[in-house]
Amino acid sequence: MAVAAILAGCSTVSESSDLEPVNLSDETVVSALCGENAGDIADFVASAMEAPERSGKRNALTDWELDPTDTESHATIIATLDERANVACDSTAQSEETLESSLTLDESLWGDLSWEYPAEYVELVREYGYDTQEFSGEEFPVPVAGTLLNGKQDTDSVRPPLAEKSAKQVIAIVLSEFDVGAQAGSGLANMPAIVNGKTLLELNPWLEEFADPAKINDWATEAIGGSEVEQLIAAKKLVLVAMLFERVGPNGIVSKQTSFNFHLVWNEDGGTLAIDPLNPKAIPEFELNPHQYEGEFVMFEVTLKGIEGCWLQFGINTGDGRFAGFACPTPVTPPVTPPETTPECVVNCGGGNAPKTGTVPRETSNGGGTETPAPAPTGTPDAPEEVDTDPVDEIDTGTDLDSQDPDDTNTGAVTD
Repeated sequence: MAVAAILAGCSTVSESSDLEPVNLSDETVVSALCGENAGDIADFVASAMEAPERSGKRNALTDWELDPTDTESHATIIATLDERANVACDSTAQSEETLESSLTLDESLWGDLSWEYPAEYVELVREYGYDTQEFSGEEFPVPVAGTLLNGKQDTDSVRPPLAEKSAKQVIAIVLSEFDVGAQAGSGLANMPAIVNGKTLLELNPWLEEFADPAKINDWATEAIGGSEVEQLIAAKKLVLVAMLFERVGPNGIVSKQTSFNFHLVWNEDGGTLAIDPLNPKAIPEFELNPHQYEGEFVMFEVTLKGIEGCWLQFGINTGDGRFAGFACPTPVTPPVTPPETTPECVVNCGGGNAPKTGTVPRETSNGGGTETPAPAPTGTPDAPEEVDTDPVDEIDTGTDLDSQDPDDTNTGAVTD
C-alpha cells in the first residue's frame, strides 16, 4: 500500500480533483490563500498550463476563472501562490488533544518498510533537479551527498544555498541528499520540546537511528554506497523524516537566534574539515554546534488552537542547509476573566419610584456626600443568587527552552 493512502492529506502534493475551485482572477481571493492549500493550487495551475491546449486539464482552468490561453498572467498567479504556500494558515493550528497523535507516525510505516515509495515524492524530487532510479517496480531518488555538492559558500556549510527558499525544496533536499536528510532526522531526535510530556524521539522511536550526530556521515555513506535495495530502504526512512516535517508544517522564512544547531566538524587547526585522510572525498563528520547564531531559516512550527505561543519550532538554514532548533514562547491559555455581574433584584423591583433592596450608597449629582439607601421592607426576602466571580487559573504548560548565553552568540551564518 502506498504511503499516501495510509496518510491521506499529509503530503504537500495533492490530486487536482481534491481541490475546491476558487476565483483565481480575484487578487483578494488569491491573497487569502495560505499554506498547503495554496501550494497545491499552484501545482495544479502549473501542471494545467503544461498540458496541451484545448485539453481537458487546460480547459479546467476556466473553473478557476482563468483564461487557459493567458500564460503570462498565470505565471504571476503561480508565483504568488508559491509565496502564499509559505504562510501558515490559522486553521492549521491543532488542538492539544490531537497534537500527540498528529506527531506520531504509525508503526505500520516504520515497522514494515514494504509500502511503495510515494509517487508524489518522486515528482517532487524531479521538480528540483534530482535524478531517480527504479528497483523492483519502485521509483525513488538516486542518493547524493549534499556536503559534497559544488557551490557551498563556507567550510561549515552542509550544502549549497537554497535557490528557492521554500518548504517544498526543503522536503526535496531531505528526500534526496542522504547526509542532509539524516541531519534533519538527527535534529528531530534531539528536539527538547515535549508534547504531553514526551519528546519527538519518544513519540517516534524509529528516530533513534539518526539520534547520534556522530553517526550521520556513517549512515549516509553506507546508504549511498549500498545496493539498490539498501538505497531504497534508506530512502523510505528519509520519507518518514519528510513526513514529520510536513506534519509540523511550514511557517515561512524567519530570521532568528538558534537554540541548538548542527555544523561540520573541523580539524584542530580550525581551517579544514575532519575527513578520513584515506578518503578525502568522504562525507565529513557532523556534530552539534557549541555556538549559537542568528540566521535565516525555512521555518517549521506547531501551533495550538486557543494557545498563545508555539509548541515546536525548527528550521533549515537558507544559506547552508544546516538544521537548527528554536526556543518557542511558552504556550499558555489566555486567562478567562468572568464578566461583571449585578445581584438580581428580588423585592420591590417594579417601575416608578418604588424602593429597591440591594442598593448601595452613591455620590449625589452635586458631589455633596452620599445618599442613604431606603430602608428595606419588613419581612425576610429571598437571598440573591450567589455568583462565582473567582477568575479561572491561568494555564502554563512550561515548555520554555533554556535561554542562551549572549556570549555564545555568533552574528553570522558561519560558526567558529
